[in-house]
Amino acid sequence: MNVTIMSTIGILIATVAVIYLAYQGFEPLICFPICAIFICLTSGISITEGIVNTYCTAFGTMVGRMLFTYLWATMLGKAMTESGLGAALAEWLAKIIPVEWAPVTMCISGILLSLSGMSIGAYLVIFPIGLVLCSKANYSKDIILGSIFAGSWTFILAAPLMPSNDNYLVASYLGTSTTAGFIPGMAGCLAMLVLNCIYLQWQAKRWRAVGRGFDSWDEIAAMNGGTDNEEARPHVVKAFVPIILVMVTYNVVKISLPLCLGIGAISCCLLEWHRHTLKEWFLVLTEGMLSGTKALLNIGTKGALGGVVAITPCYAALMENISHLQMSPYLTAFIAANVMALILGSSSSACGTLVPAVQPLFESWAANGVDMGNLHRMVVMGSIGLDSLPHNGTILATCEMFKVKLKRAYFPVFITCTIMPILMSLCVALPLMMLGFK
Repeated sequence: MNVTIMSTIGILIATVAVIYLAYQGFEPLICFPICAIFICLTSGISITEGIVNTYCTAFGTMVGRMLFTYLWATMLGKAMTESGLGAALAEWLAKIIPVEWAPVTMCISGILLSLSGMSIGAYLVIFPIGLVLCSKANYSKDIILGSIFAGSWTFILAAPLMPSNDNYLVASYLGTSTTAGFIPGMAGCLAMLVLNCIYLQWQAKRWRAVGRGFDSWDEIAAMNGGTDNEEARPHVVKAFVPIILVMVTYNVVKISLPLCLGIGAISCCLLEWHRHTLKEWFLVLTEGMLSGTKALLNIGTKGALGGVVAITPCYAALMENISHLQMSPYLTAFIAANVMALILGSSSSACGTLVPAVQPLFESWAANGVDMGNLHRMVVMGSIGLDSLPHNGTILATCEMFKVKLKRAYFPVFITCTIMPILMSLCVALPLMMLGFK
């Protein structure tokens, strides 16, 4: 059998295996190297070359590029949580938006907290508040994950100006700016956000109408009616300070994203300095950085698998055929990013693996009039669709953290984080790019 066909079959089997193993709760640090070995065996690559050399090198490259971006993001998230600023922001939104709009409240909260650098920390802040809102509106708690991810995994990751890991990673390779593909990208991401909110509202009410309402009263009782002491919580105005600092330093001052996140973390400490001593705040920031280590290693191992895929005959054939495809370069970039996101289950790893390989091709297209900023935007938007299938480790970890059954809560995540990004990229962003907007 042709080696390219064997390699393709091996990658497809490995991808299915990764999704299945992740669905069963296996850690990426365990199952991804196993799948990488299988890919080597079916692609005619020696284990020494594929694992000892390529896998380890790609792992180090990905971790090196994302080191301070991830660690300082989780540091900022910890500072937002420990200072009470994150809870103050989420509670404020819960008060000004009617309880019937609980999914929208959680979605907007996810966006605002993600803007301040929070990831898992944002979910920790929003989930208990969302639980209370769902209890008052009689919505199933299964809508919560889809609502949170609809903001923090779509708009934040893909839209122009957003201080996301994906934007930062692609820009670091292509030399593009924070406004890359601004008009089509912002239009597509805003459409994505609006339709996600409409869908989430419809889904929550539909479940309620057929008898699938709130049934987690034991969790409400355990929370003693909600969050911590409201009187001790900082004023919501303070909560916007780190967000504004990150956005301004990243987009206006043009400081590197990791430094922006670090500035945001320090501002949290200064705003609520009275809560801890200097040593205690230092420990908070340290603990925040350490909490991002596992996520960073998971991203590294997914990027390492991408490195192995990149030396296979299948990948070589794919890259060879990309330049000959009779379609828009923007659509080509979008499809390539989706394929890599499907294989790796991570948008950051997909960007980090794909962009270095296609950079020469992108530069040749740019020399012929194709806008590099739009290519940047389509890669980022393409990477946030198929990465949200069940092999995404964060989905599984979050379900376990909040005692949510994946089979019950996954469908809204699939619609908001996979279907909507793909549709809005193809139906809104792509047509605008082909019309010449950038």
